[in-house]
Amino acid sequence: MKIKLLALLLISGLTCCALLIKEYPERILSPSETLNLFVCSMEEGDFETAVDCLSSESVDYFLNNLDDYIDPVDLEEMNVSIEQFNELTDLEKMVLIFSMEADDFMDGYTVEVLSEQIKGEQATLNVLIIEDDYQYEEDIHLILQQGQWKLQGDF
Repeated sequence: MKIKLLALLLISGLTCCALLIKEYPERILSPSETLNLFVCSMEEGDFETAVDCLSSESVDYFLNNLDDYIDPVDLEEMNVSIEQFNELTDLEKMVLIFSMEADDFMDGYTVEVLSEQIKGEQATLNVLIIEDDYQYEEDIHLILQQGQWKLQGDF
């Protein structure tokens, strides 16, 4: 389930709204736009922006479950020792995790937002995921944090 939801968030046929953010940084994005920004950021290798699309709870989940995402062999291929990795800031660790995960999930999927429901400081996107001839629906949850919608989940 972890990989499926991460793949869902990494893959999309949505149009990138990164330019919107750069032109109007004070604008609060809709939940759909936040998902779009996350996907575009992952596709473009802007992993800091992708991390910024996650709720603090989601970031904590990644950092508390590093063994699920960090493989010493992958680190070695990137010329990063375990000791060097441990010295990274939380943001640097997240960027490294996303850079390692992004390549594995960037092909073969499209995502279409079917509906967006907002209740107070929580939102749910119902999305259609299409992978080759297989398609299914998935709910993506977001919360309002620091004045912006953030992706929430245990990935």
